[in-house]
Amino acid sequence: MLKNSIKLLKIIVLENLMKRTTVTLPRELVEDLLEVAPAKTKTQAVITAIQDCIKRKKLETIKNLAGQGRWQRMAKA
Repeated sequence: MLKNSIKLLKIIVLENLMKRTTVTLPRELVEDLLEVAPAKTKTQAVITAIQDCIKRKKLETIKNLAGQGRWQRMAKA
């Protein structure tokens, strides 16, 4: 009973943390990504690439708002 409860809890936690998605990517793009990404699996490489893209876009937004005073309000929100 306890093992089943723990297993169910793990499933619930993982479902809230991860989203399973199927995407079709060009083979060459994935191969290039695996060459440059510090990852052991395709999943880790894609996650790293997505995180990097998000980080770059946020930094670009902050850079574009610098000197306008608007970025300070965004940073506090």
